[in-house]
Amino acid sequence: MAWPFFFPQDHITCWIALDDATIANGCMTVIPQSFKWGPVATQLREQFLTIPELEEPVPVELRAGCCMFHHALNFHSTGPNTTPDRRRGLALHYMRATTK
Repeated sequence: MAWPFFFPQDHITCWIALDDATIANGCMTVIPQSFKWGPVATQLREQFLTIPELEEPVPVELRAGCCMFHHALNFHSTGPNTTPDRRRGLALHYMRATTK
C-alpha cells in the first residue's frame, strides 16, 4: 500500500505521462481488482502475489499527455527503464478532506 498512515485508505492517484510510457521503459503495471483485498501488510505482499487465482499483471502503456487513474490500494509498480529514453510522469493524489 502506498501510504499506510492515511485513514481511510481510499485515495486515488492520477499518473500523467510526460513522456511515452512503454513496457521497454518501465510503464506502470497493475494487478486488476487488487484494491478489493483492502490493506495488505508489507510482510504479506509477497504471499499475496503467489495466489493461484490472482489476475495477471497488466502493463499500462501511455502516450505522452495521457493519464491513468488507480486506487492507492491497487497493487502497482514500474519496471526498470531499459532504454535511453526518459519516462517522466506527474502524480496527483486525490483524497477526502477528512482523511487523517
